[in-house]
Amino acid sequence: MSEESKIKEIIGWYKVAFAIFIATDLSLLAWFVQNFKQQRDLCINRDD
Repeated sequence: MSEESKIKEIIGWYKVAFAIFIATDLSLLAWFVQNFKQQRDLCINRDD
């Protein structure tokens, strides 16, 4: 395996890891947006 092939393979794995990271971030952001109002109402209605 040439040096160029090794570098291309490493870059390919970085792309996979980056795609997983982006998908996770977008999922968490979507969950946060969907539950923001509910959580805000819970915080406002607390009797501490």
